Amino acid sequence: MKLPQTGGCQCGQVRYEITEEPQAAYTCHCLDCQRLTGSAFSLGVVVPEKGFHLTGLEPRQLQRTADSGRVNTRLACPECGSWICGLPRDDVVRVRGGTLDDTSWLRPTRHIWTRRKQPWSSFPRATKFSRDNLPDRTGTVRDHVPGDQGGRTLRDHRLCNRLYPRDHSRPVGRPTPG
Repeated sequence: MKLPQTGGCQCGQVRYEITEEPQAAYTCHCLDCQRLTGSAFSLGVVVPEKGFHLTGLEPRQLQRTADSGRVNTRLACPECGSWICGLPRDDVVRVRGGTLDDTSWLRPTRHIWTRRKQPWSSFPRATKFSRDNLPDRTGTVRDHVPGDQGGRTLRDHRLCNRLYPRDHSRPVGRPTPG
């Protein structure tokens, strides 16, 4: 990836430039991102705040309350409505990956809110993912796995075992007798 990177909205009225190397790229599988993007997930790029510069029209601020209760503000083009980024938080800006002019270098390294992912969506082996960010609010009975302190369901364990198979002939974390 070469710097600077540029991007903008669908109509070109809001533009930006990234002058510092992004810290991460991720996908978010929460229901809000699915609805906002009209897709199975949103693609985000975490950029240092001091390395992100907006130009053109002043973006419109749109707010929503996340499942966590946090109020999130996203910046969108006032003309075409394209979601560009969020307000800076913790010295970073989360930019929508699809708004970059060149997306060829993007490789998500983390998937979040995977409890809400579409059933056909899968992850590469080397990818970090988090399925426990979002409480299970589906109203279904959860099968508790004995000994699991993380509150994961039997379904979560089966999914994890399928994605990350291991040798089940010996317990994890215990030395092999020898």
